Amino acid sequence: MENDLYTLALSHYQKGEYEDAFNLLKTFDVKGSASNKERVLLEACKKQISEQYYFLIVNHISQQEYHKATQLQNDFLEKYNFDERIMRITIPKVDTKIEETNKKPYVPFNLLFGIGLVVLMGIVAWWILQSNEKEYSIQDIETITTVQ
Repeated sequence: MENDLYTLALSHYQKGEYEDAFNLLKTFDVKGSASNKERVLLEACKKQISEQYYFLIVNHISQQEYHKATQLQNDFLEKYNFDERIMRITIPKVDTKIEETNKKPYVPFNLLFGIGLVVLMGIVAWWILQSNEKEYSIQDIETITTVQ
């Protein structure tokens, strides 16, 4: 029976399912009936689990996903709690109130486009009026009216 569990745990380990293998082997270790090869596999599982959690936590921190990093660290500490390195990871705390006050006001693109279009139409209208005034100056209008 114990040999079958070891074989199953080894199979999980070889598939990369380190947590499943660890959970199977942990029953041997708790009973104190673990053989040398089971203890070696258990330690290998611990190492792989620690590496996975460490990598994921550090990756989340580098992506500034502090909530996810904290959640993973807490999950590890609840489930395993056997690696000091993961316990020592310091995850920055983000104050959401500070973030909210530093946000710049959002102006929708459509509003900016509409304002720009109105300004452009005003400039074009002003230009047309200016060019029309130059063509028909007051002297020209007086000359036209006196000739008729």
